[in-house]
Amino acid sequence: MDDKIILGIHSNIAADSDAGLTDGHAWISVTRDGSTQTYGLWPDEHPYIRQQGLVNGDGSDIRTGIESGIGREPAASRYYELTPEQFRALQDELRRDPEWGYTNTCASWASGVVSRVTGERISASELLGITDTPRELSKSIQELERERHTDRTKPMQADEIRAPSSSLS
Repeated sequence: MDDKIILGIHSNIAADSDAGLTDGHAWISVTRDGSTQTYGLWPDEHPYIRQQGLVNGDGSDIRTGIESGIGREPAASRYYELTPEQFRALQDELRRDPEWGYTNTCASWASGVVSRVTGERISASELLGITDTPRELSKSIQELERERHTDRTKPMQADEIRAPSSSLS
């Protein structure tokens, strides 16, 4: 049995898409012991959440297993093998109580979690940082993947991640 823990970040909108600001979805996945679970930020107002009876009021907007349940396929993905310390940080992130909003979207949440857990910055910023979108997340993932391709069998290792630049690039 494989005891590696693999964190993935995904977007289902192509980087060259002309999708609108609220189109598409971004999420993370965690593969452990050969089983994968997905996590995404979904507002109570989303039609799928309402239809499935998943409205939870003041509860966390982090939803588990929805992406695989509705067949969301990523247009862009990146994978990381987590150290025990990083896994603990991920567990802390998943216990938080974020709320979806136009300035805290699914793309904001997914990119923020991966950045805080792994140290690799994956931007999803659009409109001069006013909001984050799955399309912009795809662009960032694709740029990083050109430098070092990853998949579940060949994830980034903690020692491969460069320290964030202090410059405003």
